[in-house]
Amino acid sequence: MTVTTDSPVTLVVQAQAAIEFEGFSLQVKSYLRRVADVHYFRVEYTSNNENQNGLLRIGKVDGALIRELEVRKSLGTYKLVPDLLAYAEMPVQLILGDTSQDSQQECISEPTKPEIIADGASISEAPNEVISEILDEEVYLEDELIEEDNSAQLSIITLGELPSDDRSLEYWLDQEHSSEQILSVIGLLCQVFRYAQQRGWCFVQLFPSFVQVEGSVKFLDLIGVYPDGEKLRYGLTEGYCAPEVAYSSQPIDEKVSTYLIGSLLYHAIHHKPIPPDAESFAIAPIPKIYQLLKTCLATIPEDRYPLAQLVSLIVETRQALKTVQVEWEVAKRSTVGLVRSGNEDNYGVRQQRVGTSEPFLLGVVADGMGGEAHGEIASKLAVEALVEASIPTDLSSADKKTTWLLELMQQANDAVSRNAQGGSTTLSAVLAIGRELAIAHVGDSRIFLLRNGRICQLSEDHSLPALLLASGQITYEESLTHPDKNQLTKFIGSKRSLSDGYVQDLSQFGDDKTLSLEDGDILVLCSDGVWDLVPEDKIADIFASDQSLQNNVDRVIDLVLANGAHDNATVVAIKCMTSKYI
Repeated sequence: MTVTTDSPVTLVVQAQAAIEFEGFSLQVKSYLRRVADVHYFRVEYTSNNENQNGLLRIGKVDGALIRELEVRKSLGTYKLVPDLLAYAEMPVQLILGDTSQDSQQECISEPTKPEIIADGASISEAPNEVISEILDEEVYLEDELIEEDNSAQLSIITLGELPSDDRSLEYWLDQEHSSEQILSVIGLLCQVFRYAQQRGWCFVQLFPSFVQVEGSVKFLDLIGVYPDGEKLRYGLTEGYCAPEVAYSSQPIDEKVSTYLIGSLLYHAIHHKPIPPDAESFAIAPIPKIYQLLKTCLATIPEDRYPLAQLVSLIVETRQALKTVQVEWEVAKRSTVGLVRSGNEDNYGVRQQRVGTSEPFLLGVVADGMGGEAHGEIASKLAVEALVEASIPTDLSSADKKTTWLLELMQQANDAVSRNAQGGSTTLSAVLAIGRELAIAHVGDSRIFLLRNGRICQLSEDHSLPALLLASGQITYEESLTHPDKNQLTKFIGSKRSLSDGYVQDLSQFGDDKTLSLEDGDILVLCSDGVWDLVPEDKIADIFASDQSLQNNVDRVIDLVLANGAHDNATVVAIKCMTSKYI
């Protein structure tokens, strides 16, 4: 940053003029506005062979810009408040009345009446109506507006960055954003306010056109920042100010900054600022955000949040909005069928919370083999080994979920091998924590995923026909009627230890062996007595209906019975339902 304090040259500043300032060649594009004693100009300068927007400000040597320099010194090298490019103390003469068409189009609140000659501290020789336009509704004491001396006076002049219109907070406030995005930006602004407050300064006034939010957040104008506890010399009524600062009788504190944050949040949510003369205003009924706004915008300052609490509440609310809440609907039914005298199928579903927020679900289906007594015992032991197991405290990663499922499958295999002599079983399990799904599967029971009316088989059939089909020795149609279709190549209880790769997971769908579930997804676990008689496309059609999940499970089993039900048949359906927490 370039600093000069003793230049004898009078700088004449007017729209469309080319001026030299502290090594910068500036093209003054337009007069923007006056705030307190400070005049704002949009300028253009060259940096790295590119034209850049700049903000040129001129004010009293004992005015708002001096206070801003003190603020900047207190904040130090704070990355959200970039350094000024240059500033100086020097004689300045302002020519504010520019009638060129280009200047008129670019100005925000520039006067277009007769030419006004002013020094860096005051407006002089101006008609009352022109002065009124320049003030932009702010309230000033009369002796601060008009001085008799028309000569150029020693002034503070600063050059800084200026965001393009579409990167400014002013533009951003009027665009559509999600509540989470709004809280992200407003939370950053609040953190800057808190940072300043910890160093003895309060944001009282803010002009969004001088704050950049797109790309990175930058505060480029700080003349609305005042010492904590100071009484204002005059009232302020624009720049998202708290109502009490329209009067200068009370010392300011952090609660005026809280109101400022609330008014910016209100604008972002409602796409318009708070009505200036409304005694009360409607707040959109958005849970959590409504409560934030109601308290931040309280008429009585003592009722508002302190900035430290407000920062925490904004972060907490944003995190809540990011969190997807998952609930599970479960439906199940098993039948002995029309041929068997006993049911060798078993199933189980376990639901609970893991930690404070993640819902846990484990669904299991097992189809026993080895004669009715032995098969029923084997499937029962396998299901119990899974649904009654202790849940580890940490299942946060995909690898930990998959590893735990494999351990459970080995425990089930141990239980069946030791306690069900002559029995064995298929075993298919799904584990969902939050929306993340892992599976473990051995045998020819099946796990289907239904999404948007389509069905996908997640499990592989560990059977002789499936092996012949995979090797190309038979066709898919031949596999459906193969005489050895019930002959399994893998099952639980066949050996004491399950080798690597014996249990199928979701490796074929991704390296992390998991899938992310979506709202409305349905997992269907079923024994071969179901899929052998009800084709996949029919299962998909049934679950795509708008009837209840249990009704659809009943329809599948009823169809099995209608088609002869030559085997036990079991269906467990699990529907994922997600929503944003508010």
